Amino acid sequence: MKTQTDYMRWVALSAFMLASSLSFLDRQILAALAVTVQGEFQLSAQQYGYLLSIFSITYALASPLAGWWIDRVGLDKGITVSIGLWSLAGLATGFVSGFPGLMACRAALGFAESGGIPASGKAVAVYLRPQERALGSAFGQIGISIGMVAAPVLATGIAVRYGWRAAFIVAGLLGFLWIPMWWFVSRKIPANPVEPAAKGEGLANMLQDPRLLGLVAANILGMTTYSLWMNWTTVFLVRTQGLTQQEANLRFAWIPPLFAALGGLAGGAISLRFARGAPARKGQSQPSMHPSRRLPSGLDELPFAGGVSEAQRDLPAARRKAALIAAVALLATAAAPHLPTTALATAVICWSFFWSVAFSVNLYALPLDYFGASRAASGIACLTFAYGLMQTVLSPAIGGMIDHYGFAPVCALVSALPLCAWATLQWTGRPA
Repeated sequence: MKTQTDYMRWVALSAFMLASSLSFLDRQILAALAVTVQGEFQLSAQQYGYLLSIFSITYALASPLAGWWIDRVGLDKGITVSIGLWSLAGLATGFVSGFPGLMACRAALGFAESGGIPASGKAVAVYLRPQERALGSAFGQIGISIGMVAAPVLATGIAVRYGWRAAFIVAGLLGFLWIPMWWFVSRKIPANPVEPAAKGEGLANMLQDPRLLGLVAANILGMTTYSLWMNWTTVFLVRTQGLTQQEANLRFAWIPPLFAALGGLAGGAISLRFARGAPARKGQSQPSMHPSRRLPSGLDELPFAGGVSEAQRDLPAARRKAALIAAVALLATAAAPHLPTTALATAVICWSFFWSVAFSVNLYALPLDYFGASRAASGIACLTFAYGLMQTVLSPAIGGMIDHYGFAPVCALVSALPLCAWATLQWTGRPA
């Protein structure tokens, strides 16, 4: 039977989910207004890709430091500083006077937002049981999806009346309203205490673990589909379907993020189902708990003890199985540019977004399985570093391919990469 404490943990995650919404609202305003911004500053698709890249490179380089810092100072201070800084950067975008100013603001936004997803992962680790963590990651994805749904609608509605700059200003101001709300919630529903990592279990030790290197490689490969639709959906609909930016945003671009949220819930539910249905393998290691800190028999079932129960030990295998299902489903992405109607093309984008997030929530739960709550932000930060690095390289490459060949080769390429990511997880994540 669920207790009031059980429900309150999810209330805290729901409040934290709004931070993810604001983070992606701030970053997706540019994607929603890409055509307008390109027109004002006379930017090609490749130059727009450079705007994505400058965000991504600062995001990538700052992520490991952000994750380490959040593990050191704690969740509350970490997210407060992060959201304050990224709200300032978003606000400043509304006052730029040229392309260099846009580049500077996107660089600052990337630096500040590098703490967002590591903090979200830390919240999942300190509030939820191990079995619940993929579903907890799905809560974060619901927040992301809310931001992505809101961005084209909010941006278009404000830009039509007050100009595109006002959309960035409003989105930036919203972040400052969230900070006092979270401090109130965190005092009413404090996180569970986390035992510090044992000596020799820091970030340097994690970087030598082949499982972490496999996760980094898998994130670079597997999140390409996600990056495509997060940044290029409006441009895709304008270029392949002949819509105006306003038509694309108000009629179609807000729909795929709704399916992304459902995909996160589905991905978490699938791995939870696999974990419940499969017994742990004999002799499987317990990577998230140091041998000197193992608990007496029976106590490792406690939700926040840091131990690993028999059912929990098979969680990584269950997450990899769920990732395989998603990777196979993502092969349909290649069809998106070839469909005759906007409705069908949008349906394939929805399918693709759904399964890319189902893949993602399981991938982002694996560092918590492998390294535990005390190193949660650091583990997730390594994945956000990988994502930022991938997007830094991929965005101008996608822009160049679109300028010269259209979306067909782009969609064909990213449809196959999640299977390569799953193979990497399978190869590097098996127990010794």
